[in-house]
Amino acid sequence: MGQPHYLQIAFYADLVRGLLPAIGAAREAAVAGTSSEALHDYRVLVRRLIECTRAWAPVELRRPVLSLARPWVRATNTARDREVEATLLRELAEAVKQDGQDALAAHRQAHQGEVEQAVGATHQFLADPVRVEQERALLLLLKDVASFAARPRALPGRLLSRVRRAAELLRGVDHDERTLHRLRLMAKQIRYGLEPLAALDARFTPAQEEAAAVQRGLGEHRDWQRLAERMASMGGPDQWVHAAERRAQKARAGAPRRLREVTHLLKKNSLALQPPPPLDAARLRQRLAASLNDMPCGEEVLGALEFADAALRGHTRRDKSPAITQALRTALSLVEEAGVRDPLTLAAAVLKDVPRDPRQPIQPTLEARLGPEVAQAIGTLSFDADWDAGLSREENRAAHLSRLALAPEWVRLVSLAARLESLRFLIEWGHAKKLARRAARTAEDYLPIYATLESEPASILRARLSEILILLKVDLTVPTRG
Repeated sequence: MGQPHYLQIAFYADLVRGLLPAIGAAREAAVAGTSSEALHDYRVLVRRLIECTRAWAPVELRRPVLSLARPWVRATNTARDREVEATLLRELAEAVKQDGQDALAAHRQAHQGEVEQAVGATHQFLADPVRVEQERALLLLLKDVASFAARPRALPGRLLSRVRRAAELLRGVDHDERTLHRLRLMAKQIRYGLEPLAALDARFTPAQEEAAAVQRGLGEHRDWQRLAERMASMGGPDQWVHAAERRAQKARAGAPRRLREVTHLLKKNSLALQPPPPLDAARLRQRLAASLNDMPCGEEVLGALEFADAALRGHTRRDKSPAITQALRTALSLVEEAGVRDPLTLAAAVLKDVPRDPRQPIQPTLEARLGPEVAQAIGTLSFDADWDAGLSREENRAAHLSRLALAPEWVRLVSLAARLESLRFLIEWGHAKKLARRAARTAEDYLPIYATLESEPASILRARLSEILILLKVDLTVPTRG
């Protein structure tokens, strides 16, 4: 089953954000002539953009991105082919006998004029202001997509279908040139489609490397075969043609076996990504402690953390991580993203899940240990803290929202950070239905409360929360809570 839309679009947007600046830099280097490999680098990057778009882009982005990117690489094909032919002719010159060197040198000199003409036309295309503006257009296309560590849950169906079609082609005994060309294109698509996954999960690295080897081998086969045909059509000596054909046959050797290995490796790994491991609470705790070292009254927050650890010891979340993990993430988002240094705010953040401990009522203990302000804040933050059995769930929810709307700003800031981390957790774990419900509830009930926060930390976290809600296509035009 394909990954949820919000994961797919965020994962794809992160890929494109990394590719476009590199494409622009390679284009500028090719036009300026500062690097002999710039045109090759440009083509590889654009190919990567095209194949990642085919494999990963949501349907509403696929067509506009491909319509822009495909002409970028097509315009460079002639220059690439001529430069490759020039390179192969140099290799061929070292292989043929001395009696053919003079004629081959004349052929290479005539061919060099074609290379210069094709490269000049390519540079003119790359320097066109319209072409440069298209890169900016792609970035604008994705400007509203939130940038966070989105992790795909499975290989997309478009990539899997290419693997299956390649396997079908390999069942044939004789592979003609047309079949080998199709296999080369499929290997390229599989290679670039797997590259982002190999960076996330090492199980996909061998398959990606095998697909790259298939692409290189069949690409060299195609280049040598085309050079042989071109020389034969121009009346070149038979020894040149035969030498090029032998190189072509050598380059293709092993390609079908390698592509079978790709399909085997993907099948072995069940064509799915492992879920993210449980969050490491010890590492989160170390990060928070390090952030508190240079803070006044940091001991108060560490004392609150010790209290929360003791109260929640033995409890775990759905992902099997310790129950305190989400509170640690909330505190870290306040410290690292929003720059909060207030000990009351951070203490409330690490204690936010404590009242949900079913073993004993600990509100009095909280008040005695940490003071009435923190104890009252924790009661306000918790939906279950003042649960009235005589009211319905919706009535209890309304009472909780009313208490939160009247709470001090620092308490509402903790609620904002906790809500943000809650959505991020559901995104990481792909809980699509629960995420959709919580996002809609956040926009309807909580955003009006957070909209009244005026501090800079609140503005930072509110912007991050809004980005995620926009990504999830939640309607943010809700009336302000009166």
